[in-house]
Amino acid sequence: MNETTDIITIPNTVAGISLFIFSAIYLFSLFIMFPIYVYVYRYNDKNDKMALFHPITSHFYKMIKWFHAIALFFIIFLILVFISSNTKIITTAVPILILIVYLMSSVITSIQNSLLFLLALYRFIIVFFPSWKSVASTNFKKLIKILYIFFILVQIIHKLLQNICIISSMIDENILLVPINDKRKNSLEYFEKLSAKCNECTKFYDHVFWIIYITGDVLVVTAAVLYGIMFFKIRKWSQLVGDSLNQPEQYIFYQTLFIIISKSLAVTLISLSCLIYGDCAGQKIFIILLFTDLTVTPAVIQGSYLLCNRSNIDVILSIKFKKLRTWKVIFCVAKPRRRRKKLNKVAIIEMKQNKNNDV
Repeated sequence: MNETTDIITIPNTVAGISLFIFSAIYLFSLFIMFPIYVYVYRYNDKNDKMALFHPITSHFYKMIKWFHAIALFFIIFLILVFISSNTKIITTAVPILILIVYLMSSVITSIQNSLLFLLALYRFIIVFFPSWKSVASTNFKKLIKILYIFFILVQIIHKLLQNICIISSMIDENILLVPINDKRKNSLEYFEKLSAKCNECTKFYDHVFWIIYITGDVLVVTAAVLYGIMFFKIRKWSQLVGDSLNQPEQYIFYQTLFIIISKSLAVTLISLSCLIYGDCAGQKIFIILLFTDLTVTPAVIQGSYLLCNRSNIDVILSIKFKKLRTWKVIFCVAKPRRRRKKLNKVAIIEMKQNKNNDV
């Protein structure tokens, strides 16, 4: 009896620990990283507008803000609903809200995964093929719109095909002809038959949808590989030019590390699920990847941006959270004051030597 209960509690324990870890990561990205991310982004916004990848970083910034706002609303709404104990709201409003959040989040995470890969790919082209810079300087705004249209259409087509399958299954089982009050319509047997027919009908479409989504995660892993290759190239370059102060390869390493850790957690959770349940169905893999993407991707994007260069680190270290103006900047009430760059001793000596040579 004890062995049976132990086996039953293993999945619950793993699910509980996983939920705690990923929830902790998301809460850290929301309450700790997000204010710093907003401050640094707003501090750099004027200079970043001239950068090649500004449309992508700008899109990340806007989407992270909306994502956190929706997540906070969803959490507060659920807490208020369960406190009120209103069964009508719980049975009607909550499932509809969960469906809306699911549809929005699957589109957003798919786009974010695609953009993380494209950002790594374009950086890779610039580092290894500088002559191809014109190829990399594409219209990112149009590209983002195309991605939105593609992934929204994928969702719409998938849901339409699912509904067609449900209706056709109901027709095959003559459920539409059975009166609403008929006991057979509410019986478990009818439900199981309908569910089996629907699953058989939607099996192919579901697999196509899952493959499209999982491809985004594969692209993010590919981005980590590209960053890894860039790390060694830039490290060698920085040693040759003596750029030991900025250490550009260090920030490429951090970006790679963020991505690898996030996807390693997802793969670990999928592996544990397969071992415990003995089933590696595409639906389970999709749900786990969607959950991990929702909780971890904001931290990956924010962490990658904050650690992408020495300048951002300097800005982070200069933030004074005790000052009211800092919070005004974070809440977009005031503009950040840009600091004057202090010249180091080496730069001052070089400037004096250049001045003397001119004379």
